[in-house]
Amino acid sequence: MADEIDDLLNRLSGKELHVPNLLTILGNWQTDINSHLGQLRPSVINNPEKISKVIDCDFALLACLICPNAGWEEIQSFSVFLIWIFVWDDDLDLADPEIAGTKSEAAAYCRESAESAQMSLGLSPQEGNSGVKMRSPFPIMGLFDKFASSLVDATDQEHRRRLFAEIEFYISEVVTEHARQHDRALPNVDEYLQMRMGTSGMLVFLAFSDYMNKIQLPEWIMQAEEMTTLKNETTKLAMFVNDIYSLQKEIMSGAPQNIVPLLLNTSSTKTLDECMEELTTMICVSVQKFEEALCNLDAATGEDRTLHNSLHVYADNCRTLVTGLIEWSKKTRRYSLDQYEVRGGGFKIPL
Repeated sequence: MADEIDDLLNRLSGKELHVPNLLTILGNWQTDINSHLGQLRPSVINNPEKISKVIDCDFALLACLICPNAGWEEIQSFSVFLIWIFVWDDDLDLADPEIAGTKSEAAAYCRESAESAQMSLGLSPQEGNSGVKMRSPFPIMGLFDKFASSLVDATDQEHRRRLFAEIEFYISEVVTEHARQHDRALPNVDEYLQMRMGTSGMLVFLAFSDYMNKIQLPEWIMQAEEMTTLKNETTKLAMFVNDIYSLQKEIMSGAPQNIVPLLLNTSSTKTLDECMEELTTMICVSVQKFEEALCNLDAATGEDRTLHNSLHVYADNCRTLVTGLIEWSKKTRRYSLDQYEVRGGGFKIPL
């Protein structure tokens, strides 16, 4: 399998990825930015956890692009969540020797992180300890604790259970992803898509998007098949965006667990341009499924204008999750893509 990875990396080496303007493919999906960006940047940058990564990534910008209508308290909480999920995941991806030097250490890190998150959300009080939360052995979980404290005060237990279910799914799929990376095992496209539905972390955000926007959606809406479609297609779109713009960075790290090289790997004669055409089609299909599901779910709200409006606020935040990732990816020093932008909003990215 290692030879297969090396062969794939060799096929990519020296090539150029031609990326179209992804915003035009999304049609009329809006872009906007939260007015609190100027206030938020200093509060994010001053966070002591992994300070250099925080500055380079500009999580304040990402938070404000994804949630343009969030209030001050909510956008602060979201920025803390973003720092936590990016740094927590990077520590695993980079095999930090203090936490993930081996597969068993990584699995323990994930298990104990999940237990800490559950406690932080007020869902599993330590037996015999009067509900007092035990301190996580991993400092990065202090950030999650800070994020969770805002939700405990503002959401009910059912909401937090739904959120924690997505966190558990996220962490379980991260364990699988890390094991593949450790073994240098290359998934096929279907295996990768299933894994990335969890490891992208998008479903976690979508489980508290209603909190971010100060709306309440009834349980029958949240459990509806159409809502599952909205969340799944949003996650796919965000995953595709991330994989396209991060490909150069991932190739440099020697870890091509990314939709583009996996599509390339399906045929020895396939070209990168053909992969991008295929991926563009996948993006269009996801947009169509999203809009059809929203239309059906909207019809089910009947004459309830409050519910109708809340549903569309949620759907708009799904859209800005995707468009915000596009705009942020183009600007952040995490990828440094501005030097590769071409006329019309596309990119020619050397690999």
